[in-house]
Amino acid sequence: RPPRSTQGVSSAASDVYKRQVSTQSTWDLIQMKILILCLFIACISGGIIPFVDMWEEIKDAKCMTETIKSFSLRVYQGIGKVEPNFVKNYNLLKNSKVNITVYMLPSLKVGVEKQVADIMAVLKDKKILSMMSIVVEGKDWSKDTKKNVEFLKSLVAEFTKNKLMLAIQTEAGAWTRIMGQSTDFSKLLLWWVKHDKNPEPVKYKAFGGWKAPFAKQFGSANLCENSVGQNSHYTDQSTNTCLLYTSPSPRDLSTSRMPSSA
Repeated sequence: RPPRSTQGVSSAASDVYKRQVSTQSTWDLIQMKILILCLFIACISGGIIPFVDMWEEIKDAKCMTETIKSFSLRVYQGIGKVEPNFVKNYNLLKNSKVNITVYMLPSLKVGVEKQVADIMAVLKDKKILSMMSIVVEGKDWSKDTKKNVEFLKSLVAEFTKNKLMLAIQTEAGAWTRIMGQSTDFSKLLLWWVKHDKNPEPVKYKAFGGWKAPFAKQFGSANLCENSVGQNSHYTDQSTNTCLLYTSPSPRDLSTSRMPSSA
């Protein structure tokens, strides 16, 4: 069970609850905050900056926004529907001066135009101008890699019409299985998956035409009553600009988006 936050709880209830929280749970939160502080310092000096991806309904927005300042919210499910938690989560975060970006799990069972139209309707309604990360992982793809490539080309083209910055979230094994040896998307940003608990881009081996990732999904954690994906964004070394974009957790390999334990 993820550790619970005591934010917003009455003083008496908070005291009772604090006695019930395990030492390990408290230490997990401390470790997360230390990691975030270190990554922000690295970003300021021209390194990496942290962010988390969210799929569950946020339980404690105050705790979240005091701990992390950049979020990626799932806007579309792999079953071909807009994520029902997206609007709730956006409304909880929007006034907290945090960065919000979005990601989707595409569906081969729903037309590309409809998927993009449904997503853009939500984004425009919420006045979000954001980056869209497209997950290329999981089992809900065709066994025909050429068909998958053509589908992704259509999806990218449709999003491009709406002037969204795009990224691909994947790892080498999944990319090869789903897209074969395609390098057609190497001009898009790569959100690399490597669950090694290391925020640095170590041991990256080029695939799909990408010479290097611009971000990495390196783990998962429990934070403020929610399961989150841990990510690091590598700053633009030429401008030293800390641009925050986020991606989904690689633990979600189909449609359920159920996280595994950290």
